Amino acid sequence: MYDTTFSTTVEVEGREIDVVVHYTFSPGRPAPPCSNPSDPRYSDPGDAEDVEVYEVRDMDGVDITDKLDDATMGYLDEMAGETGRHRMEDVREEYEERRSEFRHED
Repeated sequence: MYDTTFSTTVEVEGREIDVVVHYTFSPGRPAPPCSNPSDPRYSDPGDAEDVEVYEVRDMDGVDITDKLDDATMGYLDEMAGETGRHRMEDVREEYEERRSEFRHED
């Protein structure tokens, strides 16, 4: 699970404000490849990703989470999921680059 943030603009009480969104992200795990019904992995559906926006603060640091409506929170959840997936891709790419550099040092 990753605890991270991103910045965006939302509408609060009729005006647009810049905010920092605090959220947790756990990447999903795909189901293992298995086509044999007698194998225990056959019924493993994998795990869905988990995204939770737990705090939204304005640029003055004031927590405004309670002022946001359900539609705005849903939008922020979607953005958090997208941001989390992109960050995971960046981490994987960086890992692969470092791994290949390490292999070439021999």
